[in-house]
Amino acid sequence: MNVFILPKADGEFFLFANAPEIEETLPVRFNKIKKMFNEFEKKSAKKHPTSKTIQDLDKINEISVFYPSEFEDFKAREVYQNLIKEEIEKNQKLFYLNGALLPFSIILTVLPAPNFVFYYLIWKTVSHYKTQVSGNSVQNKMRVLFVADKNLDILKTEITKKVNLSRKYKIKEIGEELEIPNLDELYGAGLF
Repeated sequence: MNVFILPKADGEFFLFANAPEIEETLPVRFNKIKKMFNEFEKKSAKKHPTSKTIQDLDKINEISVFYPSEFEDFKAREVYQNLIKEEIEKNQKLFYLNGALLPFSIILTVLPAPNFVFYYLIWKTVSHYKTQVSGNSVQNKMRVLFVADKNLDILKTEITKKVNLSRKYKIKEIGEELEIPNLDELYGAGLF
């Protein structure tokens, strides 16, 4: 699996990987629930690509990490480890916060409507826990090959330019070369 250390406009970085294709067979009655869950996952992945990447990495044993060629190999390793460490710490805090809010959401069960707050908090608590566990696994058990890529330098140049009328087109081209579909949409979402 290929993982990319992608630049943000502010000089920071984030991890991104295309999700591995894993087919799950569920009984027919769960298809609607699975479809709804997949929609939540897609929206969450756009907002928090590093968390989603870490969760996906836990399912495999070896990855290639592509980084801007302006980095030295040790700098890329440091950035990679720091991104994972920061994500683990952030998700640990959110895990405890969401877990602490769960008892308060139970109060809403007296209302005749479904308790969506409770379900949302459970989903987020489990998601943060999965990211923590996956992050620890990724840090300790995985074989990682680091590869410099000049396309990531070009991407960094494109996103840091103040005025660039062809930015979206150039980012889409870079995404095609890196085999990252919809890279332009990821940067076009205004998150970076």
